Amino acid sequence: MNRYQSLTAHAISIIITGFVLVVLSYMPSGAIQYIVAAGMILSGIFALITAYKSWKYKDTLKYHILHAISMCGFGFGILFYANNVEMFFRISEFFFLFYGITELVFCAYLMAIKKRVIYKIIVTKMIIGFSIIIGAVMIWSMVSVNRFQALTICGITMILSGIITIVFEKDIRKLHTETDYTT
Repeated sequence: MNRYQSLTAHAISIIITGFVLVVLSYMPSGAIQYIVAAGMILSGIFALITAYKSWKYKDTLKYHILHAISMCGFGFGILFYANNVEMFFRISEFFFLFYGITELVFCAYLMAIKKRVIYKIIVTKMIIGFSIIIGAVMIWSMVSVNRFQALTICGITMILSGIITIVFEKDIRKLHTETDYTT
């Protein structure tokens, strides 16, 4: 498995977890906790594999290690601390805010250190960051109104995050092909 395949697997596991969450949002059960936890831990493992496969690209390595830690942290947080639906939402809101903000911080980091900035990648990462933050705010605002819709928004935020990660993967692959990087 090369780094592009593991990045795609990372994104697909996020998409599948989000899809299952959307499907089960109006039939909530304790299974949601375990499904989300397993999906995020699996996604974190794929992010760790991507980081390992990207060891010679220092910026990519840092980014995917951060993803691996945050995805696994979210998965274990949901698994061990989401004893009720309120805690599930609080942990999810925190994770989405953290995830969105780190995407934006990483954009600023890339613009600060790169001599040649690829604006398509920066814009893609900013879209990821802002969409995840918007999802977190929507979850926060919907929890007290309709928990079923809040679960749906959690799932949709995950799905969008996974889709945008696949788009990002295609941009990175193209960039590395154009600049003669090896996979």
